[in-house]
Amino acid sequence: MKQSLVALLVIFLVSVPCGAQEEKPIGQKEPVVLAIISPKEQEQVVREEPFVTIAKRGITQKQLAEAIAKLTLPTKEPAAFWSRIANDSRYPVFHRRRAVERLFKRHAYAGMSLLKLSKLLEHPKWLHERDLSMVAMVLGFLPVDGNLVDGTVFIINVLPDKNPAFAGIYIRIPRPQSVLEDEHALENFKKLMLGTFDSKRPPELGNVKIEEIGYYVTVSE
Repeated sequence: MKQSLVALLVIFLVSVPCGAQEEKPIGQKEPVVLAIISPKEQEQVVREEPFVTIAKRGITQKQLAEAIAKLTLPTKEPAAFWSRIANDSRYPVFHRRRAVERLFKRHAYAGMSLLKLSKLLEHPKWLHERDLSMVAMVLGFLPVDGNLVDGTVFIINVLPDKNPAFAGIYIRIPRPQSVLEDEHALENFKKLMLGTFDSKRPPELGNVKIEEIGYYVTVSE
């Protein structure tokens, strides 16, 4: 019951942001395009613009947004570039949130298994157990398919604080019978995202592939 209330509260906050300016929430409709290059070439990429600017501490939201707007596809930078910023508390919250958003938008994709996503996140310091929830009932807008009969939607609340700004990543998976019967789906999702599971016996949930990824961001920092 407690978990359900948490999920419902999150949905309410998403549906009625506290006077924040909305950035259009979107689901991920296009596949991520990853370049096949060596680790050495990846590290060279992040020594160039716009990555040099993105990695600077102390830049404004406007400067960060302008630099991010210059990113191109295919994705050439390593996922670790975004993780380093997201995990570093010396960056302001808005900067770290955007890093998490780019990590997902440029490296995570529909069709990826939850176990593979877990390896991509690699024990994230920016994420805590309390920031992970599961949608129990849809009361408002969701940036992914909200049909809970044949799907499950998890929410990653990105670096929440007292500021009314909200950044949420929604992960929708299909509900195979094995997951439908699993009373510990949220618990196992948390283990996968935080990397706290036994690597020799990962949760069965890790084999399930992501059906859709959605984002909801309100900006008022």
